[in-house]
Amino acid sequence: MKIRKKMEINKSVRKSTRCYAIHDGKVVTIKYKNKERFNGWYDLPGGKIENGETADECAKREFYEETGLTVIDLENCGNLILEYPTKISDYTIFYIKAYEGISKPLENDNDVEIIDIEKLLMLDNKFICIKLLEDKYLKRILNCEKLTIKMIINDKEEIVDVIEY
Repeated sequence: MKIRKKMEINKSVRKSTRCYAIHDGKVVTIKYKNKERFNGWYDLPGGKIENGETADECAKREFYEETGLTVIDLENCGNLILEYPTKISDYTIFYIKAYEGISKPLENDNDVEIIDIEKLLMLDNKFICIKLLEDKYLKRILNCEKLTIKMIINDKEEIVDVIEY
């Protein structure tokens, strides 16, 4: 009889940021327009933390690059960890309390849209980090409570488990 041992996959971890700029029940989003698979999908501004860059610096830089808006006041609200079958995305999440400027992305890969949160949550074409705009998480972000949430994602990009620490 052969005994098989389950192989542990060494998953790469990508450290990134996501920015929750919320005011009057609306949130600043980016809407992809040139991505083959995700054309028309909504996401929140943010991106990969570069070498030598703090999470705060990354959030401000990415928010500006993706929206054309300058962060005035932000607060670190914790982490959202998305564990996929082959990778892990570790997002430092920020509540953008104030920003200024005219929304015009520096990158041509997306449009900026300030959208009603309830409307956004009803859409199918949105990324998982938007789940934190649901009431039970949103209140905690707006109160700047530290969150540590891990979501286990299957190969169909569906949430199969949520763990709060």
